[in-house]
Amino acid sequence: MTLPLNIAILGTPDVPAARDFYSQVLSPGVQDYGGFARMALHGSGDIGVTGSADLAAETGVSAEGTVFRGYIFSYVLEQPSEVSAVIEAAAAAGAEILKPAKKALFGSFSGVFRAPDGAVWKVSSDKKKDTAAPQSPPPEAD
Repeated sequence: MTLPLNIAILGTPDVPAARDFYSQVLSPGVQDYGGFARMALHGSGDIGVTGSADLAAETGVSAEGTVFRGYIFSYVLEQPSEVSAVIEAAAAAGAEILKPAKKALFGSFSGVFRAPDGAVWKVSSDKKKDTAAPQSPPPEAD
C-alpha cells in the first residue's frame, strides 16, 4: 500500500519568521511546537518548518547549502484567482516574485515566488480562467 506524502519539512534559519510567512501566505491554521510549526495546505498536505541546523543534525547531513536548494514546491489550486491571491499574499509578506501569476503556454495559470527562507514555490491551476467559485480560498493579502 502506498501512503500519500503528508508533510514536507523545511529547514530554515529563522523558524518564527518562516512560520509567520507561511501562515500569512498559505494557511490560516498553525500548530506551533516552539522550534517546529506545522500548517495545513487546504487539504493538499501539510508543511512544517524547523531550524536548518536541527533538521540537518536529525538527518545527518550538513546544514551548509546554496541559494537554490535543488527543489521547488508545487502548490496546485483549483482556480487562477486562488493562484493570484497566493502570489499577492506572498509578495505582501516579503517573498521575491520570480514569475508573476499569469496564463501559461499549455492551458494553465501559474506564478513562482521565493519565500524569505529561500524555498521556491510554484503555485498553479490547470485552468486559464476561473470556472467556479474557489473551493478553499487561500488567505487574502493585507
